[in-house]
Amino acid sequence: MKAIAFIKKYATAGIALAAIIGFSAFKMSDDPIQSTRVLAYNNATEQYEEVTDYNTNKCIPGTEICSFTTEAEIGSAPGQVPSEIPLDQLNDYLPLMTQLGDNHKQYDFSK
Repeated sequence: MKAIAFIKKYATAGIALAAIIGFSAFKMSDDPIQSTRVLAYNNATEQYEEVTDYNTNKCIPGTEICSFTTEAEIGSAPGQVPSEIPLDQLNDYLPLMTQLGDNHKQYDFSK
């Protein structure tokens, strides 16, 4: 009898605690980690490409805007920015990006 009374008394609290822990863990894994990405203009491929070691000193004279930053996730779905953007598609992604480099520049990928 004591065992049944103990289970009735604490089972609901145990289930509630397990549910809270479970939903908290799910919520933590559901949040994407936002980070700032940099896309710089590569004259050789005529597209903007993601750069992991961006350095403003690598912006050399050219014809485009040297670089942009974005916090959008990688992809081509609405609200996302791919890691490579051909020059003719740049306008599609400009609302999701901020100009970082100067005008009339390109990024020197050779260094």
